Amino acid sequence: LREDRYKGLIIKGYGTGGIPSTPKTRAIIPKVERWIKDGKPVVITTRTAKGIVDMSYEVNRRSVERGAILSHDMQSDISVAKLQWILGHTDAPESVRKLMYWSFEHEINPYILPQNDRVNSDEIARIFEREIFPRYPAIERRRLPYSPISLRRYSK
Repeated sequence: LREDRYKGLIIKGYGTGGIPSTPKTRAIIPKVERWIKDGKPVVITTRTAKGIVDMSYEVNRRSVERGAILSHDMQSDISVAKLQWILGHTDAPESVRKLMYWSFEHEINPYILPQNDRVNSDEIARIFEREIFPRYPAIERRRLPYSPISLRRYSK
């Protein structure tokens, strides 16, 4: 991949989002590290419709330890669309991670997220205030996907 051309990467694995641990697939770990070090998000998702991505495979576990984002129970098509929307508004790595783990329209179940990946509405509101709203000064805030209904509160 020509890395300067892309803002993010989605890896579609099998079943639980797993990438088999072979010498060939383990070779992607340094590439994932480089993408993450460059501040580009790497999302690991599954090809199956109802699959839940976890860290049962070595490549997933090692990628997450280096900063990759698991899509958990979010379907892969939704992961792609959500990452595209997010990268169209911000490219700050921590903001991308938090927005990927925020459930705007029930696309991800926040209760299956590990405790350290859960995001509360105050954090999302700060991201919108700091990074998204300034890009759209002429648009009224109520027209953007930021509402009390979307910003449900989940305990951290």
